[in-house]
Amino acid sequence: MDFALTERQDAIRAAIPGLRSGFDDAYRTVRDRQAGSASVSPEAYGGSGLDLTEGAITPGAIAESGAGMSGTSAVQMNIFGLNPVIVFGAEEQKRRSARS
Repeated sequence: MDFALTERQDAIRAAIPGLRSGFDDAYRTVRDRQAGSASVSPEAYGGSGLDLTEGAITPGAIAESGAGMSGTSAVQMNIFGLNPVIVFGAEEQKRRSARS
């Protein structure tokens, strides 16, 4: 089995440290409230359509940036939290998850 990252997965991992640079806390607060989810949920339900490996790369890169597990805990629920609804939920539940 090949565990090497794909080009897209490697690009996601490489982009994480640069995402936080150059923006103050006020800017990030506003953007966090406006932005869509960076989740493994399909785009049709408000997610970014990442696959599970791509979703796992993001918290790993955040931890490596110096934030450790405390930093990753802030994003893991947003990335993976609604996946059970997407996989096992009724269509109405999936639509409601996109609005929340």
